[in-house]
Amino acid sequence: MTLRAGDVVRIDLDDAHFYAKCVCVHPTYHEILAIDPNRYEVPVATSDALSFSEFAIASMSHALQSGSLKGQIQNHLSNQNPLTMPLFRFAVRDSAGRPIYWWLWDGQSIKIAEPGCDISCLPDRKLTSISDLTSRWVHQMDD
Repeated sequence: MTLRAGDVVRIDLDDAHFYAKCVCVHPTYHEILAIDPNRYEVPVATSDALSFSEFAIASMSHALQSGSLKGQIQNHLSNQNPLTMPLFRFAVRDSAGRPIYWWLWDGQSIKIAEPGCDISCLPDRKLTSISDLTSRWVHQMDD
């Protein structure tokens, strides 16, 4: 199963369902995903219920193909408004690990963040493992 931009995937974990939408497929960084952090007891019937409010970079296609992640593309949910590529941040750090300055990445180009600019709400540009991705949802199930 290979994801394409716009595909919505239902992820099945234990007795709950979770959703991710492929914003784009990047040639280097795998899929850029919009994540709905909410837990659904039953699969949703319409995309109106979904709230893609978090972002991650992960190889979801590979996880689905290998069987390490259970889920399926929900084509009937894919007609929701298209999502734009988010702006990601990543730090240049000193020897103690403290950020010296921040780079901003839009999927194609990189620029330095303006000093004093609040970028704390931007997602980090890092490849997220499937176990880290699913732990967001599993942790929610334990709460």
